[in-house]
Order: sequence, then C-alpha cells, then structure tokens
Amino acid sequence: MATTLWENKERYIRNSPLFDFQNIQVPVLIVQGIQDHLCSDEAGSIFTSLNRLGKTAELALYDEGHWQGTWKEENLKDYYDRVLDWFNKHL
Repeated sequence: MATTLWENKERYIRNSPLFDFQNIQVPVLIVQGIQDHLCSDEAGSIFTSLNRLGKTAELALYDEGHWQGTWKEENLKDYYDRVLDWFNKHL
C-alpha cells in the first residue's frame, strides 16, 4: 500500500476485511493447513473475531500445507466429511 500502518492507519482500516466482519450474515467454515506458509496466522484470528461478534463459525486446522492435493488421506476424508456436514447443516 506504499505506506506503513503507522503512517496511514485509516487506509489500512479501509482496506482490511476484518473491519467488515460485523456485516457477515452467514455461517463461516474456516479450514487451514497449519503448515501453510501463505496465510499461516490468519485462520485463528478470523475465527476469534467472528466468535466475539457472535457469528456462527467453525475452525478446522490440519497439520498440512496449503494445497489439499498433497494432504494425507485421513485428513482429506475428515475435510470432505466436515464440508459436507457443514453444507447439510447450513444450506
């Protein structure tokens, strides 16, 4: 953003989806491989923020990387079962 948070705090707030979480009106399922180097710290803070706002959210963490194509079979099975259960419950 060509500036730091400390130089332009309002710009960071305007560009962060975190500050719009109060507008979420649907249940949210968050799935993350904890070895994911692209977004390793985001799932927990998103889940916590949604819970503090009283939103319906579920967090599933797997000891895996970013792409499900490389996940262990037992984790893939759990992942797909969890997604199907989520759809059955919330759709």
